[in-house]
Amino acid sequence: MNVSNPGLRSNTQLSLGVSHELLNKLNEGILHVDHNDEIQFANRKFLVLTESESTAIFGNSPIELYKVSNTGPSLDKILRMRNLHEPHHYEIELEKDISSKKWFRVSYSPIFDENSIYQGAFEIFQDITDQKLGETLLQESENRFRNLADASPVMIWMADTQNRFYYFNKTLLDFTGKELSDELGEGLLDDIFPEDREIFNNMLQISRSKRSKFKLEFRLKRYDGEFRWMLCVGKPKMIDDQFEGYVGSFIDITEIKNVQEELEEQTQELKRSNEELEQFAYVASHDLQEPLRMISSYVQIIEKKLHEENRTDLDEFMKYAIDGVERLQELINDLLNYSRVNRSEDPFIETDFNDIIKSVEANLSRLIDKEKVVIDCQDLPSLFVDQIQIVRLFQNLIENSIKFKSEGDPVININCEKRSDDYLFSINDNGIGIDEKHFERIFVIFHRLHSRQSYNGTGIGLAICKRIIERHKGRIWVDSVKGKGATFYFTLKDMHNKAT
Repeated sequence: MNVSNPGLRSNTQLSLGVSHELLNKLNEGILHVDHNDEIQFANRKFLVLTESESTAIFGNSPIELYKVSNTGPSLDKILRMRNLHEPHHYEIELEKDISSKKWFRVSYSPIFDENSIYQGAFEIFQDITDQKLGETLLQESENRFRNLADASPVMIWMADTQNRFYYFNKTLLDFTGKELSDELGEGLLDDIFPEDREIFNNMLQISRSKRSKFKLEFRLKRYDGEFRWMLCVGKPKMIDDQFEGYVGSFIDITEIKNVQEELEEQTQELKRSNEELEQFAYVASHDLQEPLRMISSYVQIIEKKLHEENRTDLDEFMKYAIDGVERLQELINDLLNYSRVNRSEDPFIETDFNDIIKSVEANLSRLIDKEKVVIDCQDLPSLFVDQIQIVRLFQNLIENSIKFKSEGDPVININCEKRSDDYLFSINDNGIGIDEKHFERIFVIFHRLHSRQSYNGTGIGLAICKRIIERHKGRIWVDSVKGKGATFYFTLKDMHNKAT
């Protein structure tokens, strides 16, 4: 036998250099067909594998033996490959009957003589039924997993050992509104809120290095552009004790986060209310009682004087009594204003803050003229706010700057800076300033830094300012050096068309 590539060469019908006996010992099925594609030899293994009788198949074409199922190549395709007389391979499922199906990998090797004339072929049949069954079971298992995953309300993902995403269930893709190809690899990272992206990446890197489970909260962009809070849970995927990446889930916890924030706000509000109740108890026992005691004392003195001949002091005593009534009335009014801030039903409307300053200047015109106050105000924005409360806010702060002026004429500068998500306002003065240790305390209701004899007032004005700012979801603070003036800062969001 003369053998060369691409096929085998033979001068005899079965001149192979090997005997039928040797071929019968092989563990693969062997067929030899002649140039007419008729079977000339089949070893024992082939007969066993195909459950065939030698007398029934000799002289027939192998094609007649094939009862091809729908899952393998078609007979036409097999015939086209055979007619090319070139080496080739294919997998085929043979059906002896309904209950007997087997998968084979067939290797076809043509035989040529020394003149390159086709003489036939050898075909080797390897039984791959168990392999195919395993692949089928694996595919069925994967299909069941995908069906369950796609039906799950939870978003499911998988990542490889390099933290590259290679699977997302339908629920997650429906959430982002993107195609699978857009999210694969690192595509999903583009949908994560920018400030959370690095945190998410770092968690994946750390967990991968430790092969550990992890939990993380982050924001993911929904198909409509809204960022929603996610709880991400990841677990190492281990196959035969080998790390193969991560499988995990996302759960939308936005509503839970909102409830938590509301509860936190309510908790803080309750804490503030308790502190205010304590302060109110103090003022009720002291600040309210003090003018009442003064009024009572002077009324009693006036009563005695009415029965005496010398009544020269009556006017002075009446003045003291009236002063006590006025101070009591001022305190009660300020308390009412403070309590009404969060109960206001006035809507948030678009308001030009330049007009706010004009209103405050008109309200305080006599005081401004008397104290020769200079107010320098840059151009201010228009925001959606409670207009009445914002007038009170600026009026309290400007009046406060005038009250605590230094020896020179008061100069007040009003500025505003647009930031990424809010506006930063500042009101600066050249007054007496505030000691740093009082920066927080001055916003506490009824807290006074000076005696009533030095500076009049109830100690409620800045507390009202703080409550107004908190209602507008902002914050207020002060920066100052004693003797060198003070700057009050506060932030406001554009509360578009809201009333809270």
